[in-house]
Amino acid sequence: MADIARFKIHVPDSFLEVVKIKVKYARLDDGMADVEWNDLEIGHSSFKELVEYWRDEYDWRKYEAFLNTFNHFKTPIQVDGFEALDIHFIHHKSPREDAIPLLFLHGWPGSFLEVTKILPLLTEPADNKQAFHVVAPSPPGYGFSQYSKKSGFGLEQHAACFAKLMEKVGYYKYVRQVGAVTLERGLRLSKGGDWGSTIVRYMALNYPDAVQAIHINMFLALPPDEKKSTEKFARYQKNEFSEQESKNLERTNWFANNERGYQRIQETKPVTLGYALHDSPVGMLAWFVGKLKAWTDNNPWTKDELIHWAFIHCQGSPSAAMQIYKEAEGVLNANPDSMLGRYISQPVGGSVFPKEVSLWISLREWMEEACNIRFWKQHEKGGHFIAWERPEALVDDVAEFYGKSEPVFGTQKSKNQLSR
Repeated sequence: MADIARFKIHVPDSFLEVVKIKVKYARLDDGMADVEWNDLEIGHSSFKELVEYWRDEYDWRKYEAFLNTFNHFKTPIQVDGFEALDIHFIHHKSPREDAIPLLFLHGWPGSFLEVTKILPLLTEPADNKQAFHVVAPSPPGYGFSQYSKKSGFGLEQHAACFAKLMEKVGYYKYVRQVGAVTLERGLRLSKGGDWGSTIVRYMALNYPDAVQAIHINMFLALPPDEKKSTEKFARYQKNEFSEQESKNLERTNWFANNERGYQRIQETKPVTLGYALHDSPVGMLAWFVGKLKAWTDNNPWTKDELIHWAFIHCQGSPSAAMQIYKEAEGVLNANPDSMLGRYISQPVGGSVFPKEVSLWISLREWMEEACNIRFWKQHEKGGHFIAWERPEALVDDVAEFYGKSEPVFGTQKSKNQLSR
């Protein structure tokens, strides 16, 4: 289409110079250097070493060149009641004729970087596994996507934005992965994690003719209904959980007690916090590092990777990226009238990883109250950023769920004219 344009990432030299100066003259809190506390979120010496690496050795241009090996595009998308927004997305088509279109969605503090490890595994899989055409957008306000200047751009507006994007690209039915999504003309599937997991559910509910199935790796659901599911409710009331379910509950309680403060801040003060982070690359790095390490399953982050993830948000608008927390506040209330109380009839697949941050409700029987669960797998290792931590495990699950073994998923050729 005429208004879908190729996009090449090129952060201005002037911005890189400003970042370099700010990192060079960053002032760390040396009052933390010799404390004996055992609960520091980020160790002073290791963080100082990371900042010094950014100052002396980090090479954004090298990573930028790698990112530009992927197919980037931009296109204006207008949601009812809001201005047109310039949306960035990656789109890779598989050479396989039986490929299924998949939409991949992520959340905060992620970015489109998350899809880069799984793209080749999805588009050109080995061993004749199911292949996918992949569309991976940057949500409004993230990375290189524009954010609305009007208030009220919440989860349903994000869902509408991505539904319009898929149609514009040429996929009228598709599947989605929360964290990731798959799309194809005639069949669209979605994959999602974090905010992506809630957005894809809105898409499934609001665009049932387009979204044919969804796969998620972060779970939100209500407890079993006392009247509709008496036995399940009784088990819940008695705390009769399996060993694995008890571990899930323990992880969620840990997250609620130790990690959730950021969420309340971003729900109530996204602009105030955004001012501070936007002006301080090292501040942004600190805000990210603790989460990237604590929310994963001992993932061996390199110095470069930690800086990559923070830098994508440095050049964008952190206030805009965090605004989704404020706009979504109260939307996911634990009551039957919320989105969580609406049943998704399309096939739903779930992959459960032990270090995910929201596991207290990732009990299959709870999810069955809200979704048509057709695939469910409990993994022994993995955390919140699973597309980055264990790309092969995630892709294997997605391929198994959406693959030929699932007869509910037929495929049709896409007429999309974007080149690979």
